[in-house]
Amino acid sequence: MSSRLAYAYGALLALGLAYFLIRMPYQVSDDLEHILVMQFQSYRGLVEDSLTGDGSLRPLQWVQQKVLFQLAPAGAYWDTFKAFHALQLLVVVALFVRLLRIRAATDLIALPLALAALVGMHTFNITMREAYPVNHFMTILVCCLAVANLAMSRPAWWRDVAAVAILAYALLTLETGLLVWVCMVAAYLARWRGLSWKALAAATCVLAAYLVVRFVVLDVGTRGLAAMSSGYGFSVRGTGDLEELFGDAPWTFYLYNIVSSVLTVLLSEPRAGVFQFTSFVVRGDVPPWSIVNVAVSAIGTAVIAVHIVRRIRALWRGEGLDESDGLLLIFVAVLGSNAVISYPYTKDVIVSPAGMFYAAALFTAVRSLVASPQVRPLAAVALLVPLLVLSAGWTLRAGGLVATMRDTAFVNRGDWAVAEDYLERNRPRWRDRHPDAEQLFVALQDDVIRTPVPQLYETPRWTRRWFDPY
Repeated sequence: MSSRLAYAYGALLALGLAYFLIRMPYQVSDDLEHILVMQFQSYRGLVEDSLTGDGSLRPLQWVQQKVLFQLAPAGAYWDTFKAFHALQLLVVVALFVRLLRIRAATDLIALPLALAALVGMHTFNITMREAYPVNHFMTILVCCLAVANLAMSRPAWWRDVAAVAILAYALLTLETGLLVWVCMVAAYLARWRGLSWKALAAATCVLAAYLVVRFVVLDVGTRGLAAMSSGYGFSVRGTGDLEELFGDAPWTFYLYNIVSSVLTVLLSEPRAGVFQFTSFVVRGDVPPWSIVNVAVSAIGTAVIAVHIVRRIRALWRGEGLDESDGLLLIFVAVLGSNAVISYPYTKDVIVSPAGMFYAAALFTAVRSLVASPQVRPLAAVALLVPLLVLSAGWTLRAGGLVATMRDTAFVNRGDWAVAEDYLERNRPRWRDRHPDAEQLFVALQDDVIRTPVPQLYETPRWTRRWFDPY
């Protein structure tokens, strides 16, 4: 019964978010460029171009978009891409709930907080608003959850095959696909035996082959200081500024990015490398939403840390690993690995896998507190305060996701309404690509303009101070 209620609650949350997601038009720049590429480029051309890129190797990202572009009925490109995006969201929530293994009433009590943390985390917020037609960052979340669920299940040969295939798919979609392998290793160390050592060995071989092809055969490498702007200190720095600051010692910038990526998951500060909350404090004007973000993240991290210490002491006393320890181990492993992957430049969306497993670790810690028979009455009363703050704060942050999707919908449709300048600047290039490129542009623009979006003047003013606008 508890399990069914958990899935029902997760489905209700996911469907509610999907409603706002579907009503959020894509932005002009990245989305339009990708769709125009899908129109004129063949599958072979897409793969060949992706193998010669600078700093990235993502052939399946392009193939996935091409497949959906061709499957879309005439004039229904946005509907097709949005439907797939909504499907990804539903799968993420379903797999997340399944991973938590809701069995008892105490599990059900902790579930709403875990789901609020999942969708309220700023890393998930920006992932939901990802710009490309197919949300490849969401694809990595699905892959990580899929292999974690396979590892937690009963052993079967087909699960081994599926996990290795998912890893290969994730690696060729986005660089953070490497975290799928991290999830497999961490789950095996936690003695989850749904995946055998043979699957882990095969996955390691696939990862090694990927690294050899990427860095030796194709010499794709990774992005350097001149690749793109990135946050540092209190502002976003351009590529020229980064080269001037760190050209002689780029490793210091890389170390900054790694530490920033860890802190943004644990404390919601900095944000994309920028110490946002600290800047507000220095200026003497801290918006309530920023206080909420840092406070609930700090309290949640403290609760997780206390639970981890308790579990380490229990293991030291000779107690065995339990199933929930695997969630803690996966979180710690993914957090560290995700941060290291972010070394060239840091973005909130890159560390979305770590943010997702943070919510799972928080569930484990809170469930342990609620279910513990050793908590005295006075201590139980004292626990009510941080739990109340956590519940209210993460619920507010989850509401902020809806608010930012509404704002993004309004802004994106406005950009499409005045996108003729973009068309004029790129008209010769598009005509060289495909004779119907301009016709496709007009059809996409008309479709977006006809899409009803929320009006910002209808939004209550108080939300501007309590909902994170970023």
